[in-house]
Amino acid sequence: MSEHTADTSILSVLDSVDSIHAGIFVIDSAFRVLKANRLSLAQFGIAFDVVHSDSTCYGLLFNRPEICDDCPLAVESDQESAERAFILNKEGSGIYIRETISRGEKVIFLTFQDNINEVFLQKEMDSIKNELIAKNILLNRYRNGTEENRGVNQIIDNLPDALVTIDDSMNIRMINSKAKLDMPDVTARKCYELLGKTNPCKLCPVENGLSGMQEVKTSHVIGGKFFTEIINGFKKEEGGLLLFRDNTRQVNLIEQIRTQNETINRKNNILSSLVNLESRMQTDKNIKSVLEYFIDLFLPLYQSDSIALIASDIRAGSVMATLGRGVSHEKLHALTQAYFARDIHTVDPFCIPDNVLPWPDACQINLVGRTDKLVGMLFVKGNAAEDGAEIIDLFKDPLTTYMHNQILLRLLKERADTDSLTGLYNRRYLQKAMDEEKIKYEKYGIHYSVVVIDINGLKYVNDRFGHEAGDHMIFSVARNLKGFSRETDVVARTGGDEFIVLLTNTDDKGALKYSEKLRHMFDEIYFDINNTEKLSVTVSAGAASTSTSLPDDLIKLADRLMYESKREFYKKMGRSEITDRMVELEDDRQGIIADRTME
Repeated sequence: MSEHTADTSILSVLDSVDSIHAGIFVIDSAFRVLKANRLSLAQFGIAFDVVHSDSTCYGLLFNRPEICDDCPLAVESDQESAERAFILNKEGSGIYIRETISRGEKVIFLTFQDNINEVFLQKEMDSIKNELIAKNILLNRYRNGTEENRGVNQIIDNLPDALVTIDDSMNIRMINSKAKLDMPDVTARKCYELLGKTNPCKLCPVENGLSGMQEVKTSHVIGGKFFTEIINGFKKEEGGLLLFRDNTRQVNLIEQIRTQNETINRKNNILSSLVNLESRMQTDKNIKSVLEYFIDLFLPLYQSDSIALIASDIRAGSVMATLGRGVSHEKLHALTQAYFARDIHTVDPFCIPDNVLPWPDACQINLVGRTDKLVGMLFVKGNAAEDGAEIIDLFKDPLTTYMHNQILLRLLKERADTDSLTGLYNRRYLQKAMDEEKIKYEKYGIHYSVVVIDINGLKYVNDRFGHEAGDHMIFSVARNLKGFSRETDVVARTGGDEFIVLLTNTDDKGALKYSEKLRHMFDEIYFDINNTEKLSVTVSAGAASTSTSLPDDLIKLADRLMYESKREFYKKMGRSEITDRMVELEDDRQGIIADRTME
């Protein structure tokens, strides 16, 4: 396929064209074919390898060196769409094509529909018209004469259309053989009874008399078939002729053509929306604005009035944006709270419980990025559109890619928030994450905890073996902390030998359990010194949680508990190391207690 443009907003949507069940060319303003889907190539008998970067629509279709004389695009116009019909000669036969031209923001869609049904219909209508002219000659003879004209009666009886003669009171005088086959009640005495009715048809022209009536038409549905009734009054006597023509085939053809046209127009609308969405994703730097635009495009196509969209942030268990249409604030709040739940991100497939969904018939769509991680979820009410599944498939990929890329961009920006030695987050990033968790706690009641961790004996290692060994010890602790923690947690190095772990969705019991397991884990960890000596690694830890403390006090309380743990460690080692930092922490603890007493 030719994909001549370098505009990524267009390239990313061109592949969607192959999913559309219609022949489509996507061209630029210079008539170069950016994409020709498989169906269009098969439709016109064009080989795959013939299409290249300089191929034009007029070159591929008509083998012309220049634009077509009757091309609607050759004339400047503000119209977004146009149509034309043409016959394409391929392999000795003519292909009747109707071309629909739709202008997008950056590209033009050419949609091709096999027009053979319309051509056949027109030919059949012309044939019917000629046939009716011949029949009218016979009927005029009958009308101008009397019913005793046996020659004409015999011809009429063998006509392929149902024919009935009646008097001015709607009494049946004669019905031909075709009428006896098509009409529900051939024993009827009145014309409307012949149609299976007990009363005259609504707005029946015959109720006002047949005198002077010529070629008056009405329609009926009889036994699932569509009939046109043509009414003519006799000239020399009362009464008249009712001719019933079966137009079922023509009506069905017209309906097929109408349905095809609606499908083509819908496909064009979908493609234009996808291109516009991709363009918006490339140019709009406001994430929420882009997601709002997605909803504006998606909802009408999906034929629903309600939607909710949750976009994940770089940290698992946090979100960039939550949007909703046709959903109450309370239900959107409950949905977001459920999304924060830990098991949502560890279960495959990801699933929000039914009792939390905003609508009984909600459709859940998981948005999973290229690394198989959840980047968001989409919830839509019902499935009104027949092609709803196709709409979801076409829009899900660009939306997921966009959200995945936004996370990657934010990760790149956060490289400034990492510690160069360990690769862990630094204090600045930790503070941002804690601010986010504080908002979640205040808004959704989701508890969080912090664990302050300090390496025991780092000064001893630095003094005896050198700072390179000390760095190796710090790196070993960082690696094990990262591996021990969950994906939703934040592990940060906040000082030379100090680390803080932010435990999301965790109360005081969970934090205490984490601290205990952490200490036991390090009891079994050693690292090599100069490949000749192994040293054990031990840490002291303290934890605090919003389930028992105020958010702004957590780090101070956990820090104090960590130093109490460190004091106990050194006491067991037979050493007393009362540092200035311990004195400061004790003063802070007393200050916190005093503040709470005053409250």
